[in-house]
Amino acid sequence: MKIAVTAESTIDLPKKMLKEFSIRTVPFMVSMGDKTGLDGEITPEEEFAFTKETGKLPHTSAVNPFQYEEFFADVLKEADHIIHFSLSSGISRAFENATTVAHEDAFEGKIDVIDTRSLSTGIALQAIACRKLVDEGKEVGEIVRICQARVPHCQASFSLESVDNLYK
Repeated sequence: MKIAVTAESTIDLPKKMLKEFSIRTVPFMVSMGDKTGLDGEITPEEEFAFTKETGKLPHTSAVNPFQYEEFFADVLKEADHIIHFSLSSGISRAFENATTVAHEDAFEGKIDVIDTRSLSTGIALQAIACRKLVDEGKEVGEIVRICQARVPHCQASFSLESVDNLYK
C-alpha cells in the first residue's frame, strides 16, 4: 500500500526538505490589503514589506473544504492512503475542514487527519517522523496510532528579534 504524507503549507519546510521527505502540502490563502494569493506564491519578503509599508499584518485563511477535496483527490491518484498533518485545531479551522472532507463518501477510509496541536516546525517534526514510519513499512493503523500518541509530546519553540510582526 502506498501511503502519502501531507500537511498544510504552515509546515514551513523548505521545498528541498519537502521533496526529500516526500511530503506534499496544500497552501493557505494569504491576504495583504487588496492582494490575495496562495502561501508560497506570496513570499515572506513581500509579507514583511507589506507590514513595513502599511503597518498592517497579512492575514491567512484556512484551506477550505473544496480546496481539500481537490488536493486529496490529486494525492490519491498516486497513493492508496493519506496521513495528513493539520495545523492545530486550537488556532485554525484547517483540521475541522480536512476532517470533514476525509469523512466524505469519496474519501472514507482513505485519509487520516492528525491534529498536530502545533504549528510550523512542530508540524514538520511530526510529519517527518511519520514519513520514517511509512518508509519502515509499517501499516497505516499502526502509523496513525504512533503519530497520535506523539502529538502531546511534540514541542516547538522559536525566538524573535522583534515582536513587530506578531498578532494575536
